[in-house]
Amino acid sequence: MSLFIPDQQSYYKIGHIARSHGRAGTLKISLAVPWPATLGTPPHVYIYQHHTYVPYQVQEWQIVKGYLLLTLTQVTTQEQSDLLQDWDMYVGWEWLRSQLHGEHSLTYLVFCKGFTAHNPRGHRIGKVVGVQDRKLQPLLIIEDAQEEEILVPIHEKFIGEIDWEERKVEVENGYN
Repeated sequence: MSLFIPDQQSYYKIGHIARSHGRAGTLKISLAVPWPATLGTPPHVYIYQHHTYVPYQVQEWQIVKGYLLLTLTQVTTQEQSDLLQDWDMYVGWEWLRSQLHGEHSLTYLVFCKGFTAHNPRGHRIGKVVGVQDRKLQPLLIIEDAQEEEILVPIHEKFIGEIDWEERKVEVENGYN
């Protein structure tokens, strides 16, 4: 499943609203990707409801045990938060890109799902389909034109430049 909506590249899926959390309208979000603590809090999130991205203003944003606890200005009761259960949640791609701009930290590769992988000469290798989180060595998963998976160690020896605007990642060291 792609984190990008095929007809709308302006939003990035961060997760799924699992349930309400408490009586004050706080939402518990199951995250689609591990959210790095170094990223800021977005001013808005978008809930994809009835084929529309509906903006909500963020009041409080807290990562707890791999979940996002989120309080939205427009949601003040448990009843309101219950109505949002099971919807997908997004952040604006422009906001996310502004947070990542200039960053080449390998931590942020989790946001590269859907990017095109290229070798240093600019030849397309395939599409980034995910990150396999292994304790000793996390791997970037690339699917080539034959739908074969290529596993690349997430290490500065193998991962080059990340172009957030063009949605490209450079994979080095002998990958065609």
